[in-house]
Amino acid sequence: MGYENTIGENLRFGITEMLILKLLSEEDKYVYQIAQDLGVRTNKAFDFKAVALYLPLYRLVERGLVEERKEMVVGKRFRKYYHLNDTGKIYFEAVQKEYRNMAAGVDMIMEWDK
Repeated sequence: MGYENTIGENLRFGITEMLILKLLSEEDKYVYQIAQDLGVRTNKAFDFKAVALYLPLYRLVERGLVEERKEMVVGKRFRKYYHLNDTGKIYFEAVQKEYRNMAAGVDMIMEWDK
């Protein structure tokens, strides 16, 4: 019917923020690293181009959960790194808990083993 892509997109984008927070909880990263890690660690289920991650990262920065810093790389070029701050860590813990509760509830209703 053509709606399968929309369903998948909504689910993926709905949890992208949580996955970004998880990756940043491990270490500071720049956007290309985040995109690469998402693709590799989810077996390409979350295979984003780096540019697609700027909006969720911008929202996380605006909400005071993530901080940015620029570091000089080769020559006069800068790379922007993202850092999960203390407020973001607390928020991420709450998001993980809520996600686990929701996923468990969905699994109970869906009974995936049938």
